[in-house]
Amino acid sequence: MAKVKALVNTDQVNKQNIRVPLSVLVNSAEKQTEFSVRHELPVGSPSFISHDLTRLAGWTSSPITVLCRDMGRQVAFIHYPETEADEKALKETSQAYNRFLSQQHLAGFEEELRLRVKPSEPTEATADFTHCAVLLRKGLAAELYPTFFTLESDAVDKDGLTYYEMLIAKFSVVQPGIFHDQERDLLVFAHQYFRRSLSRSNSLNQYFLHRLNEAAKGPDVCARIRLDPDMIGHPRSLQHVLEFEYWHGPQFSDDITDIPSGASVHSADELTRFFESIGKTHLWWKHPETRILDGNESNYRTFEAEELLEEPSAGLEDDSYGCRYVHAEYAAEAKIISHFDGAIRAYPAVAFFERIDKNIDRAGKHSTYTKLFRLDGDIQVHLWKALTVDFFRGNKLLPEYFGSHEESLDTTEAETAAAEFPELTALISFDRPEICPSLRVVADESCPLNGKIIDCIDFNKGACGRLINQLADTSGASLLLCQDKTINIPRIIIGMTDDFAVKVGSVSLALVDALSADFASADLEKASIAISWTDHGVMTTISVAGEINNVVALLRHMPGIIEPTKPASVWVDLLDQKLKEIAPMQAGVLDPLPLVTPDGRLRLIHHVDENLPAELLMPSANREAIP
Repeated sequence: MAKVKALVNTDQVNKQNIRVPLSVLVNSAEKQTEFSVRHELPVGSPSFISHDLTRLAGWTSSPITVLCRDMGRQVAFIHYPETEADEKALKETSQAYNRFLSQQHLAGFEEELRLRVKPSEPTEATADFTHCAVLLRKGLAAELYPTFFTLESDAVDKDGLTYYEMLIAKFSVVQPGIFHDQERDLLVFAHQYFRRSLSRSNSLNQYFLHRLNEAAKGPDVCARIRLDPDMIGHPRSLQHVLEFEYWHGPQFSDDITDIPSGASVHSADELTRFFESIGKTHLWWKHPETRILDGNESNYRTFEAEELLEEPSAGLEDDSYGCRYVHAEYAAEAKIISHFDGAIRAYPAVAFFERIDKNIDRAGKHSTYTKLFRLDGDIQVHLWKALTVDFFRGNKLLPEYFGSHEESLDTTEAETAAAEFPELTALISFDRPEICPSLRVVADESCPLNGKIIDCIDFNKGACGRLINQLADTSGASLLLCQDKTINIPRIIIGMTDDFAVKVGSVSLALVDALSADFASADLEKASIAISWTDHGVMTTISVAGEINNVVALLRHMPGIIEPTKPASVWVDLLDQKLKEIAPMQAGVLDPLPLVTPDGRLRLIHHVDENLPAELLMPSANREAIP
């Protein structure tokens, strides 16, 4: 397996105006590690392309939480396959993980859910967990709620769409596209075609369904939506899924008069093709037409857009391609959208390959058409544009076409002038337990030296070196001595003893004394440390790196902040607060990712040249060379 390091989240307010607190980031990583260890799985979770659970990409290690003066960051290593054997192993591990996860979430809900769906036939339904405990059987929801599915009902139009006003009179909206019947205490869902790859494995398009819900509240708007006829859920099991889309959120104007008539084709860039499986988007403004309404002439323009995919949709059978499609009518005099609907055009492979060679105005209709929503009335153009962009979630071509002016992600030169090394950074990571009787120093470190990776530990001839010798027998280890006044003290692992919590504090204070002595004698200026301990079946690591005086100041406070017998999420906010008090604001934005190692700690980078040489002492020379 190959691996890549990635920033996966922060504790700052994002573009959706959502902030995940630092303690929640830490708690999520800790719980994920506990789950993996308990079920004897690799630590971490499956990784998917663009949140699409039908497109397995790799395995993500348990996220590492990095604390800096500017913000908290969640960092992870994503392992991805390089060979067929890697792909097979990844698939098997991912399936095992998902199976355990589903069983855990279903426990306590499945039996209760089956009882609630009577007098239907719950024994024939398949239980599953798609962000919610659900029962799946063809026509199950339609049998329980025929009013909202049968064409003969006043609540359903000729296309099988449910009138939104009548739907929310019976159900409350608990999440976008998820509706709660409080009388039966059951959930019904928007149609599966509102999900990525049209698959129930994925979450609903919350951006679009939220905006549709808001648009439906307009005084002159009639909204309709297609529901999932086969799925029923348990309300108490429902999870809230955070899937951040950073392309989302542009502000649109009401101006469409300058858009010329005719069909156009916009091709996706390489990243969009890979992450969203979108090849092209066809757009078509038909020539203006005149209609007679209430004896008056009105001018209209009709708009159509269709997205063409790069690969079949996982939620469809027979390798069919499910392409998103919208149709709208613009009333020129009123300057509003009077009609807007969206659908999925599903093409068998042969028909799809014929379709991609034609423009939308000459393609004809050779697909299975499933209408998903419809809005009629006075819809403001900027709202219609936003709805269209949300429906085509992940497709950057639509906001570009509509002339969005989204804030650039580029930063100024001053903002990116990061410091050469951190004045103070801390890190918290989790892994499976490492069994050791009392205390040990990891002596199998890997250090880059002269273009090679050498198994050795960072060392010096001062107080830190004496402490390392005191804590562990280094006679069998290779030692690296650098003259750049930087040391990465090897990881210190506290064994599972009765007094392990006391030892965490005593080791912290021993490091304070050693680092202070080497700083006073001008032997060191920068350092990193890492202390690990095991409790409740998970090994926790706290790592600190930066200027010696700052590292020492934080280490002095650690015995009063860190409570090793409690989850890290309990005390991480106090640690973060103390770090911010100690470290001054740095000039520029710090990028701590290069300092994070795959084994979940911080490691400073040595600067070695002819003026600041490095010496590698092999095991046989250690005792003679080191006092």
